[in-house]
Amino acid sequence: MAEALLNGIASTLVTAIDTAQTTISIASVDASKFPAGANYRIAVTDSINTELMLVTGGQGTATLTVQRAVEPYSGLQASFAFGIGAIVAQVLTQAGFAALIPLSYQQVSLGGNLSPAQSVWTNVLSLTLPAGVWNVRANVTAAPQTGTNPTQDVRIWDGTTVFASQEITCSVGFRCAFSIDAIIGPLATTTTITVQIQFYQGTGQVLSVTTTGTVINCTNFKAVKIG
Repeated sequence: MAEALLNGIASTLVTAIDTAQTTISIASVDASKFPAGANYRIAVTDSINTELMLVTGGQGTATLTVQRAVEPYSGLQASFAFGIGAIVAQVLTQAGFAALIPLSYQQVSLGGNLSPAQSVWTNVLSLTLPAGVWNVRANVTAAPQTGTNPTQDVRIWDGTTVFASQEITCSVGFRCAFSIDAIIGPLATTTTITVQIQFYQGTGQVLSVTTTGTVINCTNFKAVKIG
């Protein structure tokens, strides 16, 4: 279940709890202030001890089902006994932030030189992306070996839709650097996204991921999930 966050929400315990109880009771007058339809995190404190809990049930009521000691607080992750009047406040924690804004990241790199045929779209790298919205970027270095100012095209696509493309005319003996990106989605299902290259004139086109001296020519494809 997705987590919810509201500002300045607090109450107090109306019954004491021991270190093992998984339900807590707060002041009924405050029940409606807390999130009603999602998990959320609370800190329970008596000014001596503080424990972070995850509310997983009873949302919108004065009796909450909780998971105890779900994260460390000030370096200590432990359950404590709390008496009547202990403060119960919704908090944003490290794990809570990650749950609110889940990020997924993927990256692949070309492991060696690739020599595509002329005038044919050639697959360079692919990523398989789960459902969602993705920000993708492809960095490709291409070095034409023969021909007269061959033209090179790079594109990002899924086999049907071209999401981004770039065209460069590059002299033989020089490396051309492509950097293209696109926002893809929302994808309804898992989808394979591919970087392809195509060139015209000459033969022996090489995509280089080798190291020459201190210069690194990198060909990679990365994606960050943003929604």
